[in-house]
Amino acid sequence: MFNFPPKETSDSTHIDDGRFEPTEYDVLKGIHHSLKYIVTRHSKALAAAEELKERQTNLEKVSLSMRPNTWENPEIFTLDPYGNGDFFCRLCGYELSNIYMHCDGCEQILNKDFNICVSCHSEGRYKRFE
Repeated sequence: MFNFPPKETSDSTHIDDGRFEPTEYDVLKGIHHSLKYIVTRHSKALAAAEELKERQTNLEKVSLSMRPNTWENPEIFTLDPYGNGDFFCRLCGYELSNIYMHCDGCEQILNKDFNICVSCHSEGRYKRFE
């Protein structure tokens, strides 16, 4: 930490029109506390960022791939690869609960989820062409 030496006299000068012009020493003495505060906060922030970086190196990272991978283990990857829009029936829009019908062919061939509710499946609404 830098401490300014005491000065008995001020070398401040008065300009002819009555304005006061401080010396370089007076200016530095005036901004010293603000700069000290900013530098201290910056060094604390850098130390906290380094500590956080070290703690997060052991954590698993979430990344998004270009194509969703529906074959991931759901115990490890809890996110739905196609987003949260698949919690509704594709035919009637009813919110899906624990029991719903899923098209495996749609997932394998088209790489898209096709989930319908039990009532649409029992009524055969999924059959478009017979």
